[in-house]
Amino acid sequence: MYSRKTNHTNHARIAALLALALVFAMLLAACQPAEPPNSGELPDTGATDAASTVEAIQPTEASTPMAEPTETEAPAAEETATQEPETTQSPEATQALMGEMTEVDIELSDAELALPEEIPAGIVAFNYTNSGETPRTPFLARLNEGTTVISFTQALSENPDAAAELVSFLGGMGVNPGETRQLIFDLKPGSYVIVQFAEDGSTTTSTFEVVESEQSMMAPMPAADVDVDLVDFSFIMPTELSAGEQVWKVTNSGEQWHEIGIVSLNEGVTLDDILAMMQSQEPPQGPPPFEEIAFFGPITPGETAWVSMNLEPGTYTVLCFIPDSEGDGAPHFTHGMVQTIEVTE
Repeated sequence: MYSRKTNHTNHARIAALLALALVFAMLLAACQPAEPPNSGELPDTGATDAASTVEAIQPTEASTPMAEPTETEAPAAEETATQEPETTQSPEATQALMGEMTEVDIELSDAELALPEEIPAGIVAFNYTNSGETPRTPFLARLNEGTTVISFTQALSENPDAAAELVSFLGGMGVNPGETRQLIFDLKPGSYVIVQFAEDGSTTTSTFEVVESEQSMMAPMPAADVDVDLVDFSFIMPTELSAGEQVWKVTNSGEQWHEIGIVSLNEGVTLDDILAMMQSQEPPQGPPPFEEIAFFGPITPGETAWVSMNLEPGTYTVLCFIPDSEGDGAPHFTHGMVQTIEVTE
């Protein structure tokens, strides 16, 4: 039974997921040298990198013709109507011309996240920038029908097991100090929360509404370099990849929550060693036996996200650490959800 962060023997999804999030945040911090190398993490170039990634993903040829009606029809409309969206739209959410994705720039810090009250439905890019001094792990979730923000935050603090049935997680990533990381989602109308984990285990919860928008719903799906399908219990993905920045389209086609953990095992370390560490009732001693390269998750069955990855040449192990919620409670990688990938120039 997976019990690295708790001694409960009947842990439900959310408690395990949130514990795993903290595990990865701590491991990520432990793995970082004083000056992080140019590893599989996205380059430390701030908002400029995020903007360039969006430009690379967006199919601009398809969106440009769709933008023309907006420019030609505007003079025929009343001037007050053309100016209204500019005065009501939050500066944190930037939607370009018709047919282009919406971007939301989010600064991660000790304070509650500054989010727009409303974000248009459809393809939305979240650009997370960590302006603090410790790693942050933000997770995006949609409140299930009938769930309120108050009921979710109360359950999260008092009974994480019960909170599992209140939301659908869309995914999150660890963000180191000074980094900007991007995640892209196809958002449905509804109420959403971003739960932000700090290295010390503290959390902040921020909320926003996703509303219908004809313009954003017309935005095409982002192009992907790699398709990753998460099933019970395996990764359906290429075993050989090219080095460099890529966009992974990640879809959970299984019946359980899943995640992607990309690690580089230390010399002499085996998967059996990792399993023993994760099953131990005692906190791990010393540095972790692997270097965490990237992490994405958790993601609910039926959801899809586009994740920016930047891997250097090398051999990596891809694992899902989430416990089997319908079976023995062991991490999914013990049931076969583990794969070795080779990254070449």
